[in-house]
Parts: sequence; structure tokens; C-alpha cells
Amino acid sequence: MFHVRKKPALLMLLGGALALSGCFNPSYGDEAFRCTLGSNACPDGYKCRELDHPTEPGAKIFQCVSESISAIPAVVIRLPSDTVEQGANLELQTTVTDFDFNAAAADGPPVSGQGHAHAYLDSVGEQTYLKRVTGPTVQVPIPADARVGKHQLIVALAENNHDLVMIGGNIISATLPFNVVAAGSSDGGGGSDGATGGDGASGDAGP
Repeated sequence: MFHVRKKPALLMLLGGALALSGCFNPSYGDEAFRCTLGSNACPDGYKCRELDHPTEPGAKIFQCVSESISAIPAVVIRLPSDTVEQGANLELQTTVTDFDFNAAAADGPPVSGQGHAHAYLDSVGEQTYLKRVTGPTVQVPIPADARVGKHQLIVALAENNHDLVMIGGNIISATLPFNVVAAGSSDGGGGSDGATGGDGASGDAGP
């Protein structure tokens, strides 16, 4: 059963629009959440942290983050083969930092720093959800009606209750390209690896 959960946007005025999740929220169209390392740009109780840019792979931003957040989770994914047939499984290898997979706690209450991940095809949403990821290596089923050609596999960290882990209004995710070929025509393909995820595209979705 699929569902989408959105966290309430409770805000307070403190040197700009400050999200109670612990970061200035960039979605309000201002730059108040940005900062410079070593400066005093952040309000009391917040510090300037380096984060992955939400939309530019490999780029960084500096953002005010609550001092109560001791570590920001990250996810890295690898595909031993970047080619898969329609209706077949794509092997996914996942490494996380400052986050623990806990399959037994799925469907339970959120616990900081633990949960699982969701795999998606091309975009994050309940219609593109592929599989729950609960360990370092899983087989991700590719739909039999998936379009032949280039696609993206997106892996997003999720809390026990399936809300996607978010920092500053952006999900913690990683993305890699792969190719879908017609059933019976696969040549094995090469590998695709090294995709590192920090703050990804905004959104919550998954089972």
C-alpha cells in the first residue's frame, strides 16, 4: 500500500524563515538560510554546515543547521551493472553514513538516525516506487512495462514510519543512471557507481 506523508510546515521568525526541522528553508525564495563558514551569520543555537547542493550534483552549499543535529545522514549507491531487461531485477549496493538500516523497526515510530530507504524509478513519488531498501545489497525489480532506454534510479533515506528523511526541505538521496533493454536482449552492461547523496529533490513518498 502506497502513501505520501508531508511534515507540517511549522515556522517561526528568527532572522528569516526558519524551519523547525533544524535548518533555514530555501523554499521561501530568500537566502536567509545560507551562511559562510567562520561567520556569525547563523542565529543562536545554529551553526554553519556544509551540505550537498539540493539540485546540482557534486556542488556544495553552506546552511545554518540546528546545533541539536549532531550528524547529517548521507547515502551512496552503486550499480554493478547499468543495464537491465524489462521485468528483471537490478542489483543495488547501498552505503549509508550517520544512519542505520533497521528492517525490524519498519512501520514503527521514527527514531533519529535509523530507518530504511526507498528506491524509485526516475522520480520520487508513490507511482514510481520500486522497493524498500533495508540492507547493503538488494535486488530492485524493474517493471515489465518500463520504457526501453535511459532511466535513473533514485534511493532516498526514510524513517521507520516511511517519511523521507529531510534536511532543509530536501530529501537525503542518491541517483545513478541505468539502461533498460527489451526482455531477452541484455548484454550484461557495465557498472555505474559512486553516486553520493545528501540533500536531493524535495518530496515524501513510499510504502
